[in-house]
Amino acid sequence: MPSKADALLIDREMLNFELYHIQYFLSHFNSIISKQNRSRHHHQHRQQHQQRQQQQHHQQQRQQLQQLHQQRQQQQHRQLHQQPLVSIMLDDL
Repeated sequence: MPSKADALLIDREMLNFELYHIQYFLSHFNSIISKQNRSRHHHQHRQQHQQRQQQQHHQQQRQQLQQLHQQRQQQQHRQLHQQPLVSIMLDDL
């Protein structure tokens, strides 16, 4: 039968052994979590970059469409103003 001191020593060693396993598990778990966080952060960063690119692209498309629209309007406006002149000149003949 082990003495009380021996029993306490054995308990202490077992607790240390358990603590070692818990610490090992926690450090392993932490490394997994930090890898996931890095991966998630990288993914978010890539997503934000893609969104910015899409927004810029859409903005460029909108600007091009607006320019086209303005050009068409100016053309139509010019044509409208040119038509009466031509018809007036023909009428004068």
